[in-house]
Amino acid sequence: EGEGREGTGRGLTEEEIQEILDRPAGMNAPHFVLHRMRAKMNALQIPANKRLLMEYNITRLVDDLGACENIFATPIPLGYTKHTTRFLFLWLL
Repeated sequence: EGEGREGTGRGLTEEEIQEILDRPAGMNAPHFVLHRMRAKMNALQIPANKRLLMEYNITRLVDDLGACENIFATPIPLGYTKHTTRFLFLWLL
């Protein structure tokens, strides 16, 4: 399935996927991927203005990822849970 994908810009190679799976303990996959994107960007020979724009975009991705993690970690109030449960129960009858 992964044959012929290298260098085509169509996805990750098997080695890159394995690198993500073997990431350091305690580092979640999205943060590791953004860390690797930043490292690959720094290795490119591109003008400073394009590098700054890419760095800005990666920083925004990190910020947005943090916002999503905050939303995910926010507990749902018990009243909302009970109301939703009752509504679904009545709707399924």
